[in-house]
Amino acid sequence: MDVLFDLNGTLTDPAPIGAPWSDPQLGLDVLGLAVRGGMVDAILGDWRPFPEHLRSALEGVVARRGLDPGGIPAALDAAAALPAWPEAAAALGLLRDAGHRISVLTNSGARGGRATLDACGLLLLVDNVFGVDAVRSFKPHPLCYTHALKGL
Repeated sequence: MDVLFDLNGTLTDPAPIGAPWSDPQLGLDVLGLAVRGGMVDAILGDWRPFPEHLRSALEGVVARRGLDPGGIPAALDAAAALPAWPEAAAALGLLRDAGHRISVLTNSGARGGRATLDACGLLLLVDNVFGVDAVRSFKPHPLCYTHALKGL
């Protein structure tokens, strides 16, 4: 059986995005806003790579909270190499040991998704990484899931 995971926030912890301001919740908030931005693009038929949505979300949150914008580059670097949730490797290992094939579908794009999985030590547990960049839309647009299903 194939099992398809999301990456950011599901297998990885977005809290380090808020590290430049010592605010883990900021990372969760920014990821949520970036995902919503991608969804709006999908509805409108527009396309911007996910890192642009992250930057826009960061800039908006930082400005609204009156935080130092000098931390944005470090936050974007953190977003590109999020750590795995503590249970993620064990969970993926259990699925693999049970004979399941593990794949990831990420808004980050295939290259970015592979880089994040590699940085957090999960890449060797994943059989396929599908990025929405291949269809130039964002989840939950059906094109994204169709792309992953065709790849499987």
